[in-house]
Amino acid sequence: MSYLRPKAWGQLSYLRPKVRGIAELFEAQGVGIAELFEAQGVGVAELFKAQGVGVAELFEA
Repeated sequence: MSYLRPKAWGQLSYLRPKVRGIAELFEAQGVGIAELFEAQGVGVAELFKAQGVGVAELFEA
């Protein structure tokens, strides 16, 4: 998941005002973010740890 670098995170935050957040976008389709990644065999915590960001740090930011 090395392609999700700060530039990509900036693009995600750019989308936030338009789609009311990525989480809401998937939940509107009946799929939670956690379920989306877990279906791929990747837990959400592992996804952020691969980026060098702990889940706690994500929410503190």
